[in-house]
Amino acid sequence: SEEASSGYACRFVDADNATRAVDSEVVEWLNHTEIVCVTREWPFEQALTNLSVSFDGAEMVYSGAEPAEFYFVNSWSELDVSVGTAAGGTALNISGAGFDSEVDYECVFTGWDTAWRAASNATVVSINEVACVTPHWNATAEETVVSIESSGGAAAYTGEDVNGSYFTFTARWSLVQPNPALAGEGVMVSVESFGLNMTGHYQCVWSLEPF
Repeated sequence: SEEASSGYACRFVDADNATRAVDSEVVEWLNHTEIVCVTREWPFEQALTNLSVSFDGAEMVYSGAEPAEFYFVNSWSELDVSVGTAAGGTALNISGAGFDSEVDYECVFTGWDTAWRAASNATVVSINEVACVTPHWNATAEETVVSIESSGGAAAYTGEDVNGSYFTFTARWSLVQPNPALAGEGVMVSVESFGLNMTGHYQCVWSLEPF
């Protein structure tokens, strides 16, 4: 009942720093043997916490066989940029929670069609943000699935948009050699490119007007 649930509270305290603690946003009474604690955002680095349950301000005795522990892990929910060239170099800011400045993170990109993987180092900007620069995508340009990874595993994706964890690498070219070249026919020109599709058909077009 609502009356029965109103006096319960769940509290999570960092196992290594007791000054870091949060209370549940909601505690729902289900029956005489079970309540549900709905967590708030953990506004600190990811951490192992000790859980306590109280009723009307008095802490309840815990008698479980295992420690009453709960682990808040880091997560991410949004990329500020979702498209960049296969040459790499696109700056990304990733929003999330629980990032730890003492942990080494990577932005990992996995091809949707090819399963090709490329990664770049990420920098912790704050507890709620990491930043990275996209790596050179040495494969056919395609849509990729992004993950934020560390030695502890991948951060959970919690974004509401099911496509929010995707980043698309697009093909580009950047250099022509030789340049200048003879005006006669038959000169072999090499175009340095990134992300080309080996099964695609490409044309080189010369024009006096900019495209």
